[in-house]
Amino acid sequence: VPYTEIEGGVSENPVYRKLAEEIAAHIAAHYHIEVPTVEMEYIALLLESVRDDALDEKVVILVTAHGGHTASDMVDVAQKLFGTADANLVSMDMRVDVSPQDTPETMAVQLRPVQPTRGVLILADMGSLCNVGTILSERLGVPVRTLDMVSTPLILEAARKADLAGMDLDSLYESLRN
Repeated sequence: VPYTEIEGGVSENPVYRKLAEEIAAHIAAHYHIEVPTVEMEYIALLLESVRDDALDEKVVILVTAHGGHTASDMVDVAQKLFGTADANLVSMDMRVDVSPQDTPETMAVQLRPVQPTRGVLILADMGSLCNVGTILSERLGVPVRTLDMVSTPLILEAARKADLAGMDLDSLYESLRN
């Protein structure tokens, strides 16, 4: 059966086809069976979909809280419980002696490498950290939404909805707010 006969098509990328053939050869050698061509096609599709999922852009979740390690500790716990070290979950600890005027630029500098093209959801503890969304949006050129009273369960729920459900920023914001 040629690759083009699977409904929905098969990757025309020869890299995935070659990898699928190599995987099929290993399966055949290990289990002493012949791997049908259609199964190799499914393996190629699976490989391509994994790559596509890895490249999917997600809403960046910025957890920020006053204190030396408050935000980073909550994100660390959430990542361990969620089983990920995903780059779309970022922490920013805000020392109490830092000027609120410096906060938006500090956030922008930290978020630029992550390239938050689908937007940023700020989960903040209180005060000035809850009021930087508009300025941060202008500096990054992406939409920003903010929720206050951050907690580890809120971080877990936000990460789950952004990562697994692939929610957009407004849907994520509304879902968590409600």
